[in-house]
Amino acid sequence: MVSASYPVILADAVGRHREALPTLQELAELLQAPLVSVGTRFNLASNHPLNLSGAREEVLGKADVLLALDVFDLTGSVGPGISPERNEREFIRPGTRIIHISLWDLLQHSLVSDYERLFPVDVPITADTSVALPLLVDACRQALDRDVSGRGRIAGRGGSIRELRETASSRQEAASRRGWDSAPISLDRLSADLRNAMQEIEAPWTFVNGAARGWDVTEYEQVVAAGRGSGLGQAAGAAVGSTIAYRDAGRLCINLIGDGDLLYTPGALWTASHLRLPLLTIVNNNRSYGNDEGHQEHLARLRGRPVENKGVGIFLEDPDADFVHIAQGYGVEGFGPVLDPSELHAVLQRAVETVVKEQRPVLVDVRTPRRGG
Repeated sequence: MVSASYPVILADAVGRHREALPTLQELAELLQAPLVSVGTRFNLASNHPLNLSGAREEVLGKADVLLALDVFDLTGSVGPGISPERNEREFIRPGTRIIHISLWDLLQHSLVSDYERLFPVDVPITADTSVALPLLVDACRQALDRDVSGRGRIAGRGGSIRELRETASSRQEAASRRGWDSAPISLDRLSADLRNAMQEIEAPWTFVNGAARGWDVTEYEQVVAAGRGSGLGQAAGAAVGSTIAYRDAGRLCINLIGDGDLLYTPGALWTASHLRLPLLTIVNNNRSYGNDEGHQEHLARLRGRPVENKGVGIFLEDPDADFVHIAQGYGVEGFGPVLDPSELHAVLQRAVETVVKEQRPVLVDVRTPRRGG
């Protein structure tokens, strides 16, 4: 790590142990190594100069040494992941040396999903990262004491990292403006309008499910990691459970959930209503099982089948689900469906104010585009 020209840290479930995070930041700063966070854990503040999660492809493409930490799906993390071309390329260069510190190898749970697609690792280390990271920091400091030229090499990386971060930020900002006024409403518009509504109320918040794009996530409490299962029907109950845990913390809990996922366990809304939980549920309503839609498209291309048939058994239409009336049936106030982007901010503002001031759950149904839509 010390002698590398461009070491990169790839962090996933390090944040399962909060005490590991200061050491993770210390390691990144010591080596001036850009950090890419994957998965759903909080690993490093999004506004930290070394957090380059938004430039994953470019950063991984520069790495000559990659330190992976508790990465559940290493294959998906060093490539495009779930997409039509996911088996066709990797972001890292041939010859990149890969170190992986993790306990995932000890997992015994499922036939294939324990380890996802196995990826070749040069230095596998079976260890708890909360224990290993302090030892690694000490070892790097000792190596730097012996390597006089190392400090200059490390200091020289700072400029290129800042430039890459600024470029990625500008690119993301430009991308977020595309389709800003389009209907169905873009996820970038939804995220921005929700952020603005939250800033106006000035209430502490926690994403108990999902995560919005473009938000500065700077506190450990702002994100509750999704469960390992990630199965349809898991999110609504998990969001309610996390909100129960935070109910006395004065935080507004946000549940950004897909329509297909919520349809599996809508009864979770009754629990939120019964317990008067400060839970804002926003339905990302694209009328589709979006993740499965991607798989259908991939297999259609792989097997030479018509891609236009990818929605068979996947699209949720005829009839469209009426989430507002579903919510009202459980005693939860509902808004929507919001179809016009110009009306979104006012609806979200009213919903946020209701949750914060009255400490009760609210649902907002937002019509969003399907994959590629």
